[in-house]
Amino acid sequence: MPFLIVSEFLRQTALLSFPYKSIVNYSPSQKNIMIMTESLTRGTKYVFNTSEASQIAHLIKEYTEAILAARKREGKPVKGKGGAAAGGAGGPPPPTAAKPGAKK
Repeated sequence: MPFLIVSEFLRQTALLSFPYKSIVNYSPSQKNIMIMTESLTRGTKYVFNTSEASQIAHLIKEYTEAILAARKREGKPVKGKGGAAAGGAGGPPPPTAAKPGAKK
């Protein structure tokens, strides 16, 4: 199942779709979520304005963990470029919410 970006909730129009294994990093803040795909150096970086960034990051984390667990249960090899669904060392760090007033 791909990761979908939907433009409007009621219309549910998909703007963008890519496999979870292509997510190499994601980072929520209070008003945005950044998602990087394919490669940290040459991949595509998407930034979305939303007040629900932390919830989205937790959903990405939980879903990719479920994909990895299902693959392990089925005895399938976990492969990929180290993306979120691959479970490799290059996968995204655990999501953290930015604290108000914190310096980056």
